Amino acid sequence: MNTKDMINLTTKIVLSVMTSAVLTGAVFADARSVTVGSPDKDGSVTVTIGGEGTKNQTLIAAWANGDKGNDPLDWTEYADAGTVAPTDTSKTFQIPDAWRAKSGAVKFFLMSDEKPYGKRYDYITRPDCADEGLYIDTGIRPDSTLDISVKLKSDYMSSAAKMCPFGINGVVFIMPKSKTEYYYVFFGAKETTANGIMNEDCLNVFGDAPPHDANPHTFRLNREGLFIDGYRHLAFDQSEITGSATTSTITLFGRRGSWKQTGTTCSIYGATLFTNGILACDLVPVAAPSGKIQMWDRVTRGYKGPAGSQKDTLFFVAGNDIGPYPSDCGEVESVSAAVHFAPAISMSSPDYGTKTVAVTLSSDHDAGLLLAVAGLEDAGTVFSNWTTNALVQKVAADVDEVTFALPADWIRNHYNIRFAWKSIADQPYDYAVEELVSTGEAYIRTGWIPTTDTAISVTAKTASDVCAFGITGCFFAFQTGNNIYWSFFGNSSQASCDGTTFPSSHHEWRLGPSGAFVDGTTLATFDSATESTLTANILLPFRAAGATSQTPNKTGDASVRSAKIWEGDILVRDFVPCIKNGVPVFYDVVRGGYYGSRTETPFVAGAPVVADGDILSWSNVRELRKGLVIAFR
Repeated sequence: MNTKDMINLTTKIVLSVMTSAVLTGAVFADARSVTVGSPDKDGSVTVTIGGEGTKNQTLIAAWANGDKGNDPLDWTEYADAGTVAPTDTSKTFQIPDAWRAKSGAVKFFLMSDEKPYGKRYDYITRPDCADEGLYIDTGIRPDSTLDISVKLKSDYMSSAAKMCPFGINGVVFIMPKSKTEYYYVFFGAKETTANGIMNEDCLNVFGDAPPHDANPHTFRLNREGLFIDGYRHLAFDQSEITGSATTSTITLFGRRGSWKQTGTTCSIYGATLFTNGILACDLVPVAAPSGKIQMWDRVTRGYKGPAGSQKDTLFFVAGNDIGPYPSDCGEVESVSAAVHFAPAISMSSPDYGTKTVAVTLSSDHDAGLLLAVAGLEDAGTVFSNWTTNALVQKVAADVDEVTFALPADWIRNHYNIRFAWKSIADQPYDYAVEELVSTGEAYIRTGWIPTTDTAISVTAKTASDVCAFGITGCFFAFQTGNNIYWSFFGNSSQASCDGTTFPSSHHEWRLGPSGAFVDGTTLATFDSATESTLTANILLPFRAAGATSQTPNKTGDASVRSAKIWEGDILVRDFVPCIKNGVPVFYDVVRGGYYGSRTETPFVAGAPVVADGDILSWSNVRELRKGLVIAFR
C-alpha cells in the first residue's frame, strides 16, 4: 500500500472527534473556543472559532502518536493552520499527507498572538558563493564569556580547510582542517601559535572521536571547551583565555575577516549565543511574510537578514516547512479535542472450543499495537479504567485479522473484553513496559566502566542478598538480612533495615561521589574516593564478580523499572524497559542502543505502559460466554 492509497481510503480509518474544549487556566478570561469537525476523505477539516477576537491570532495544528494533552510543546510536529482574524468564525485546514499516513492524533491550538514570521523551516542553506558573498550578521560583539551553539551540516565539514560555518577570524571559530582534524580558536585558547587543532585523539565521554561527515551536528564553544552534539571533545586551558571584547560581530554561514565561503555550501538549523550567562541571540530559520528567507531572533523579536556582496543576487534556500513554534506565538488561548487516525477494530464471536476470538482491522493501516482489556464490567474507552489488560501483539501494516487466545480466567469469570489500538509511529521500540524481571539468569552489560566520578540510580526490587547493579569490591549496593551494604571506591559500610519487608517492594538505589542513598534517604556521604583499575563494566541487574570479570554474582529474583548512569554531570545511560520485535530488552535513550539478556534466558516483561491518550481506536465490547454484543462506540 502506498501513501496515496491509504489517504484515499479514509472511510476505513477511525476519525475520532470529541467535543471542543477550552484550555483550563487560559491566558484570557474571554478566550475564543476551538471546535474541530470530522475530516473529509481528502483530509480537509473545518475548525470552528467561537467568541469574539480583538487581534490576529495563530492557529497551530499539532501531530503526535497519541493525544499528548493541552500543552503544545508535548506534541511532536507542527503545521500552520492559518491566521485567525477577529472576525473569523472558521478555518479550513488540509491535514498533511504524512500525518494521515500513520496512526496518530491531531489537535488544534489557538495561540494568543500572530506568528512573527511567514514560515519556519528546519534549516536554510547558503549556496556556493564568493568570499563575503552571503551571510547572516548576528550583531553580537563577544568577549570571553561567550557561549555559542550552532547546529549545522555541510559536505565540506569532512574535507580540507575550505568552509568556516561561523565566527570571527582569530577570535572564535571552528572549521575543518582535513578529514580527521578541525581548526579552532576561542579568545586565545588554542594549542599552537596560529590555530588550535582538534584531532581524532580528542574523545568525548563515550570514547568517540569528533565526527567528520555531512550529517547535522551541533558545535558549541565556550570558555570550558569545545563540544559537539552536547559532549565535550576538548577542554581549554583557562590561563590562555583572554577576556577582552572584540569590536567585530559574529557571523553565520561564514567567518568574518577570512570568510572561507568560496565554492562551498552550508546549512544552519539554528544558533544561540549567550554572553555573561544571558541569552543574547536565538536564531531560527524562517521566511518573512514577503517570502524573504532569513533568520529570526527570538530575543530581539526581529529579523537577521542576508548580508554580503551578493545578497541582492544570491539567496538562501529553504529546507522543510515545519510550522510555527508554539512559544513564538504567545500563550495557548484554547485547544480543540483530538482527531484520531487509526484502523477501525471489530471483534467476532468467540470460539469457545479453541478459546480464541478473531479481531478484524480495516485493511489500510500502518504498523501498530493491538491490546486486549478485560473486566467484570465494561469500563468504556478509557484504558486506565480497565482492571486487566494483556498485549495481543505488534501488528504489521495492512494485516487485517488477528486471532487472540483467550485466557482461561477471562472465560471462567465471564469478563467483558475490548480491543484497543496504539500507534508505534516515531518511537524506537514496540512499547515500554513497567519492568523487566530476571529470575537469576538474565542480565545486561551496560557498557560503562565506572570511575570515581560515576553515579548511578536504579529503581529495582530484589530478593534478599541479590544486587541490583554494580561490580564486586568497588561499586555496588544491596540488602541482605537486616542490613544494607554498599561500596564506592574505598567507601564501604552498612546500615540496618527491616529485612522482612524491604525485599517486597521496589526501591530507588543511588550511588556516586556524593554518597549512598535509598529511596531518598542518605545512607552515607563520601568525602573522597580511591580510583581502581577496572575492565569490568556495570551489570544490571546483579554485579560483576570482580574488577576484571563480566560474570555476575549476588544473583536471584530481580525486577528493574529504570536505571540511569552519569559520568560527572553528563547522563551517559538512561535505560527504559521495553519490547523490541517481541523481545524484552532495555533501550538506552542516550545512545539509542538495545540491551538484551546476555544469557539464553530472556527477561520477563511487565505490563505495557499505556497512557489513556495513547489509545487511538476501540473495538466493540463483548461479554464472554453470554454472547452479548454492545454497539461500537
